[in-house]
Amino acid sequence: MNNVYLNTSNADIDSNLIANSSSDGVWLYNSSPEFFYNIICNNQIAGIYCDYYSYPSFGSNTTTDHGYVYGIYANDYSNSFLGDEYVVEGPAVFAGYNSIYNNEMAAVKAVQKCDIAAQYNCWGAYPVDPEIFDIDESSILD
Repeated sequence: MNNVYLNTSNADIDSNLIANSSSDGVWLYNSSPEFFYNIICNNQIAGIYCDYYSYPSFGSNTTTDHGYVYGIYANDYSNSFLGDEYVVEGPAVFAGYNSIYNNEMAAVKAVQKCDIAAQYNCWGAYPVDPEIFDIDESSILD
């Protein structure tokens, strides 16, 4: 079972421990939540699974680590914003400075037309090993 399942939601997920699921820590379907200051760990498949046009934003200091196959799995036109530098009007956008590491197969897996913005994050080592990204018919900017 997933710890958190969001369907067509724009929830704010702030300051939580999401751990020890027998499946995914968070499953998103057609959802665009914002994550801030969370620890997502020890889930058996993915820390966060993004499906069908999900657009999550990861604000500062979300950690996905240890104990699962993928840190973030994006599928079916789901674009994840983990951190990027760009100019916006209005309120500041806080992103990057997340920790995504120690995953069994990939820190980020993206398939079926997903675009991942993932700058200014900790990937467990510097320089970043490109092998921690599993990208198929998608793109990642790290």
